Amino acid sequence: MSNPDWLTLTAPSTGTLSVQPDAAPPVSDPCSLSSAGGYTRLKNLLYRVEVHGGTPRADYPTADGPRFDLAGVQIKLSRRNASVMARIEAVGGSALTGAEVSVAPAMLDPLNWFAPGLYAEIVSPHDDIDRRDALQAGGERLFRISRPTDSVVVLDGAALPRLTALAGQPNWFLRLWDAFPDGSGLVTAVAGGGQSQLIDLGDGLKARLGAGAAVTTFRRGDYWTFAARGDGSIDWQMAAPFEVPHGPLTQYAPLQVLNPVAAVPGDEDCRVPFAALTYRALLYRGGDGQAVPVPPGGGFAALPATLRVAVMRGRTPVVGAQVQWRNPASQVTGAGLVGDTSATDAEGVAEVTWSIDAAQPDARHQIEAVLLWDGIPEPQPVVFTAGFRTARQTSYQPEDSALLKDSHTVQDALTTLCKTIGTLAPQTLQLKAITLKGANGDTELIPGDTGIIPNGLIVPHSAFDRAIVITTKAGPLSSKFLAFDLIVEVELDLPYPTAVDEKLFWQRSAVNNQGVPEVTWNFGTQRIRLDGKLEAAGNQLLWIASGDTASFLDAAPKHLFGQLADADIPSWKKDVQPLILCRLRIRSAHVWITDPRDDKRRIYLNAEHLGISAGQTERELLVVDRDPQRAADLEMFFYLAIKAG
Repeated sequence: MSNPDWLTLTAPSTGTLSVQPDAAPPVSDPCSLSSAGGYTRLKNLLYRVEVHGGTPRADYPTADGPRFDLAGVQIKLSRRNASVMARIEAVGGSALTGAEVSVAPAMLDPLNWFAPGLYAEIVSPHDDIDRRDALQAGGERLFRISRPTDSVVVLDGAALPRLTALAGQPNWFLRLWDAFPDGSGLVTAVAGGGQSQLIDLGDGLKARLGAGAAVTTFRRGDYWTFAARGDGSIDWQMAAPFEVPHGPLTQYAPLQVLNPVAAVPGDEDCRVPFAALTYRALLYRGGDGQAVPVPPGGGFAALPATLRVAVMRGRTPVVGAQVQWRNPASQVTGAGLVGDTSATDAEGVAEVTWSIDAAQPDARHQIEAVLLWDGIPEPQPVVFTAGFRTARQTSYQPEDSALLKDSHTVQDALTTLCKTIGTLAPQTLQLKAITLKGANGDTELIPGDTGIIPNGLIVPHSAFDRAIVITTKAGPLSSKFLAFDLIVEVELDLPYPTAVDEKLFWQRSAVNNQGVPEVTWNFGTQRIRLDGKLEAAGNQLLWIASGDTASFLDAAPKHLFGQLADADIPSWKKDVQPLILCRLRIRSAHVWITDPRDDKRRIYLNAEHLGISAGQTERELLVVDRDPQRAADLEMFFYLAIKAG
């Protein structure tokens, strides 16, 4: 509603509160232990600061309780979220001895119970709904506690008249509130410069009330809560410290709208009245929203489920009631239903079968059921809608697809895809060549344009003492990497053992009963990864051998990859393994180009091999097969032959 009086009545409170922990005091003696500031108790507590009363503003209605300005607002404090309550069972005592209030249930936790010097408020469950000022609803309710026991709380004698007036009335309680550091139960705000004075909450915490809008308002029961923890912190937003009340949440609903001009009709009852027990109601029972495929050849298509309505009088079915099925204005309907009537059965249910016309596949087909009273249709029919399940009726979201960006239905997307069948290449990046570059020439690992990598080739020991060049069929490469990333790995399987101490160890560990060594030659390999740096240039990925790696490869005829004869081990064979296994791996998930048709997509290197070709070595890898997956690394092997330089 936009009525200004209604908006004023239902407007939330705009006054604010800020909680500020004490700052750490300055340290003059570096050897002394000083307070760290902030909350100082050693246990976690949930604080609640609540508005108790104030001076009512004359410019606000009081139907739902008065509004208070910043000046004169009274607040009360609880360190346990005002969660301790006890029902008032009986009242006794005198003005001299104090008001003796018997409560239930009895005390369960002595650390969370009424105690001398704290305060008890007489409350009702209606206080959270009816927020009228307590001073205007029977007098003050907040009183100091003199002494408590497990089941009796003694209040100041001033509470006796208020409690006596409640005698015999059920559902009144005592709610526990803490005292402020000065011993008072309430603190009154003194306004100045749009804020109140700094209010001491104790334990290193202070609060300040503030103006939260051009017109500041508080209401009785407005509250703020925050947790204070033993580590000295509080959960209060320090970046924007002033916050409007955290609660209570109050919702309003209009009952009636009155037009003050008698000549102009416009009164409206906003309530929802109950129907009379004799009223008949037409209710939906099933069959709405059906969809069927368009039948071949056209004609009418019957819906799989019947259309069902029920006529009820309260909770009782109406038997024999007449229901008419008719065509809504300007709507397509099924065959044989317009003007037809059907009677309800013992369950009060009437149902019919409905067929819709396939000559209009994209139309919205509707029919309605209306209850007849002496042959006259009653208002508020039940409308049923059906349609054909077509691709043109199903939406499609192209998202990042450049090809289908203008397609917004499944029909449009399928039409576009069918037009492009056979014209689009799979989105994969393929290898064109792998070239070993050595000082004495180049060696191609993908000979010609066959697309076959012949595993097991034998190449000179210095075949790649300069670089290995991986060339793709498209580019430039968009991959980002560091020079020492393991995107390309070159590894050698060196004969083992090679060191003298290792040879001696294995010989001494494997001797026969006559003390003769049985391990006399290399019995395995040890893998090493050759040092090199990685670069990208256009459509090529280059692994460049380091200087030491190149020297190591070139000197193979001298060091024989560690297979030197040793005079200190006469039993060790002087044989030399002529071929050294070399492994080459390309991590395809790190090699890609940007899709030229969609710069948000990547096209990854396809190194998947789906079979073998028994051609040269009978262990070739096929890299011409297209496969869009990017997790298929290329792993191949060849041999280095030790040739005299």
